[in-house]
Amino acid sequence: MSFCENCGLEIQIKESYCGNCGNKIEIRVSQKNTTFVGKLTHGVTNKLELDDIQSFSIKELFSNALKRHSQDEVESALSVGTISTTPHLEESMTILPHPWMFSKFLFIYVTAFMIFLFLWNITENLNLIPALIMIGSFAVPISMVVFFFELNTPKNISIYKTIYAVFIGGAVAILFTLALYLITGLDGLLGPLGVGIIEELGKFAGVLFIMKKMGQKRYPYLLNALLLGAAVGAGFAAFESAGYAFNALYDLKHPETLNFGMMFLNLFLRGFLSPFAHILWTAIAAAAFWMMREKRKLKDYSVNSRNPMRLLLLSIGLHFLWDLDFMEFMIKDIALGVIAWIAVISIIQLGLKQIKIIIDYQKEGVL
Repeated sequence: MSFCENCGLEIQIKESYCGNCGNKIEIRVSQKNTTFVGKLTHGVTNKLELDDIQSFSIKELFSNALKRHSQDEVESALSVGTISTTPHLEESMTILPHPWMFSKFLFIYVTAFMIFLFLWNITENLNLIPALIMIGSFAVPISMVVFFFELNTPKNISIYKTIYAVFIGGAVAILFTLALYLITGLDGLLGPLGVGIIEELGKFAGVLFIMKKMGQKRYPYLLNALLLGAAVGAGFAAFESAGYAFNALYDLKHPETLNFGMMFLNLFLRGFLSPFAHILWTAIAAAAFWMMREKRKLKDYSVNSRNPMRLLLLSIGLHFLWDLDFMEFMIKDIALGVIAWIAVISIIQLGLKQIKIIIDYQKEGVL
């Protein structure tokens, strides 16, 4: 039994080309992946009709995160994605990178938050509260966006476009979400399921707006969709967290009392859980949209055998289960986050394969 190394399709040795991705079999045929990680995550990837995760190590992925990097290195790494600074595709872009800039951004946010918190403890000046709420709400989401920015190996999306997607895409997502709440009333009819449907559709509208605004000619890669989806999800998550923090601070039932303890607890918990929720769900939905859009055009090296609808339903289903109260919330939420990360890692793997196939086709003069 043999499988195409690029897309995982079962093939016959006598075949010259893979019927799914068009890759030459005599060059890239391997036995089906049987790594420990692949076996451990197979149940999730199989249900979603995604490729099994191949060699993957959390330790290796974050191996550069705690190393020293100069400010010049950060500036250089961020100076990509414009028309004049987008590099040509190369083999190094087919390898999973080792992100590190996200830790720099997280350090900056945490440091700024601790400074304002120190000032608050000394002065109790209410003018510091908005800064604490905004920094606390955006710290982890923005750092996660930088993480996905680093995973976008084609380096064809600038930091300006990324921040644009965070704030404008996130604002559009909030707009559509509130409109759906008012128009449909699904939250009242279906409870947590209705909330999941409304908010995921609202964020999906934000993704569609951003992708339409930016155009697909310059951003044709699956990894692009993951980054833009994560950016929209991060904007939505941060705006929502700021709102929840304010509500925790100011109780309408007791307006004479400001609950600073609940505000800080809210910021901490939502920041801690950010890497497991909205950002991943929206990235998955954006990847599903990319698959549906490109399936008609890139039949040779696209994702013919995948089922994008399962990914869309996954984002809604994870949100629905997240809002259900059926077990200890931290255990449940982290477990759901692990499922989301398995899907995201498999999609990243598929995005790297897409880059590899395109490079091979370019060498052969097909593209």
